[in-house]
Amino acid sequence: MDTLTSNQPGATYQWYGCGINGFVLITNATNQAYVATSNGQYAVSVSLGNCIDTSACVLFYSVGLAENSSSNSFTIFPNPFTFTTTINFSESQKNTTIKITDVLGKELKTIHFSGKDCVIEKGGMQEGVYFVEVMNTAGREVRRKMVVQ
Repeated sequence: MDTLTSNQPGATYQWYGCGINGFVLITNATNQAYVATSNGQYAVSVSLGNCIDTSACVLFYSVGLAENSSSNSFTIFPNPFTFTTTINFSESQKNTTIKITDVLGKELKTIHFSGKDCVIEKGGMQEGVYFVEVMNTAGREVRRKMVVQ
């Protein structure tokens, strides 16, 4: 989902885009929830009574990246990650191939794997969004997004 939410009931809100020029007001973005229209950094100013506070900028990567929900055969945790993440399969795998590609489709890593937990190291991957593609002996293909911080 492409929605950012602040959890202060009864407050008023103003959402901002964060960029190299600082906070940029998002016109008419004054609800408790904001539906992001592009990937980037966002902040919210929350007013309650005489108190006003503005959040830190939060990096948001989910716009336009739909998950393949046809199968829940594995999870990626933590996601996003900084150094390592683990792909945890619901069932033990045999002769499974895991491919990691960037958003342009360039293949960065190929792992031949058997077992339930496969640890992925950041290695040379830069911050950004990647895709994990899993193919097993049945030829099934499942894709999920993975975010490196």
